[in-house]
Amino acid sequence: MRRQELLQMLENLPPISTVLNAAIKALRDSGRLYPEVVKALRSAPELTAKILKLANCGYFTDSSEILSLTVLVDTLKEDRTLELIVCTGVFDWLLSAVQGGEIIPWDLCNHSFAVAVGVESLAEEMNIPTPNDAFLCGFLHDIGKILLEKRFEVDPKPILDLSCEESISVDEAERRLLGIDHMEVGSIVLQQWDMPSFLADAVRWHHQPELYTRGDAFLVDLVHTADATALLMGIGPESEGLNYWSSVMAETRLKLNVHIIENTIYRIQTAMESMKGFLAPAG
Repeated sequence: MRRQELLQMLENLPPISTVLNAAIKALRDSGRLYPEVVKALRSAPELTAKILKLANCGYFTDSSEILSLTVLVDTLKEDRTLELIVCTGVFDWLLSAVQGGEIIPWDLCNHSFAVAVGVESLAEEMNIPTPNDAFLCGFLHDIGKILLEKRFEVDPKPILDLSCEESISVDEAERRLLGIDHMEVGSIVLQQWDMPSFLADAVRWHHQPELYTRGDAFLVDLVHTADATALLMGIGPESEGLNYWSSVMAETRLKLNVHIIENTIYRIQTAMESMKGFLAPAG
């Protein structure tokens, strides 16, 4: 049981960048792109270039190439621009947060983006207004898993072995062996960053939506279903999908049907194709 050790390690994580901190504050306060965020970005040209690279993926815009922050803000809504800034900032922070310069597993990165697209796609397929920061919720859902494996050097093999041997979910195996799971780890990190509470809640309960009791479970249900759909498609760690059970309660609350899932799968496939340039490992 390593719970206390891991909680201490969470407290000692590297600080987030000025850009990410400013973007999170704007996201939390109003969802509007404050001048402070733009000012911080202008002092971080490498990060700005990555943001523009992501913004130019076909999923976000079908317009002509976005070459500057000014064009980015003019082309996309402020809240969407903030989402892209936070996604790229977190992605960049994770690269700097891993131990020994190791590379984040790309199956987890691809899975994070697939779930982000899936959350938005499910809402659209149900003709329901997309919740604020839905893409960001999906993208951040497994931040705890990346930290456990790459920053805290938790060996996933005993967890996966226990999951297979006893036919339990990976998160249940984490709780038995570590005293904590990747959902709680991710939620703690987002709370430390003072992210909106609904983001932390979606991350904390995305494997157990039936246990969420703090309000409307719609966003939690969306993240859970998008996660299960991406794993069904083979996007993400193969081992995690072996004992992943989709919540019947979430399916019922969302009133899912085969048509909605099939269209969501198509949307994810199309979006992931458009993001290949951003998601491909360097070199």
